[in-house]
Amino acid sequence: MADDFLSRLYLSLTWVKVTSGGVSEILGLVVRRSSDMGLHTEVLQSREDPTTWILCDYHRDVPHEGPLDLPMTLKPLKSEIFQRAFPSPTATASASGHWLSGDDFVGPMEDALYYAVFFDILPQHVVAFAQGLTEEAAAVEHLELKTARFHLWQNTTDASRWVVLEAFREAAGREEHASMPHYLKIRAQLEEWQRSPRSHDTGYSLILS
Repeated sequence: MADDFLSRLYLSLTWVKVTSGGVSEILGLVVRRSSDMGLHTEVLQSREDPTTWILCDYHRDVPHEGPLDLPMTLKPLKSEIFQRAFPSPTATASASGHWLSGDDFVGPMEDALYYAVFFDILPQHVVAFAQGLTEEAAAVEHLELKTARFHLWQNTTDASRWVVLEAFREAAGREEHASMPHYLKIRAQLEEWQRSPRSHDTGYSLILS
């Protein structure tokens, strides 16, 4: 898990249900799996249902479809593969100095609020959406000190489907983000761009990075 996940170009998100076993035991199996497969893996645990996790596997090359050799105590629910759109594929560190890599979540970032926000964009607006969200992400990086991560990914098989993985150092960070001019501008534009309303879960905690 030691290398910077920003060097990884692809992300597979796998939602799983914990069927048995303790958290430490299962995470140990996930760590061994990631090491064997050369992955950088983060695990997010639902704050509403602690038995629902998201495995975030970061890859250097396009991964195969479907869950990757999960421990038997994890029941796969669904899986999607994305390619990184922001930060750019050449990014290795924050220009503003407060952006965090995966390993930076260890320690004081354990209480970060993590969200996966999904977008379904009309095909004719995909280019405008990509440009608009990239501009918003850059503004978030430079202006929102309580936002620890705002990364944009595009589905590898459906160009209309996107996800933003965002993390806030505290609850006030999310409220601050929702009041910023760049957010309000994008929210208004989404009314025209999206095929269906954006969706997100109730929030996650990072339990492995």
